[in-house]
Amino acid sequence: APGAPTPSEADAAAESPEETARAVAPADAAAAPSDARAARNAATDQMRRAEALLQARCTSCHGLDKVRSARHDAAGWEASIDRMIGYGAVVSSAERALLVRHLAGR
Repeated sequence: APGAPTPSEADAAAESPEETARAVAPADAAAAPSDARAARNAATDQMRRAEALLQARCTSCHGLDKVRSARHDAAGWEASIDRMIGYGAVVSSAERALLVRHLAGR
């Protein structure tokens, strides 16, 4: 009949909020892997930067085995890096923070 809703319009109007949420969920779920991938890429980039800093800033005085074998929490690494700065290591505050996160997170 003219003016009557088509079957697809009637189905859409009858959809409950839960049905709508289920219909939309796959699109939202598809975004999650790319978000997770971006987070992994950022973490990998941070790890690479921290490892490059270790190589550039620490190996002029001692080997990386000494650093890698040490086990400290964040406060311990802060104290250790501050001690190295006292001995003449050149480490910016941003580099210090990155190194502490990296080393304490192992």
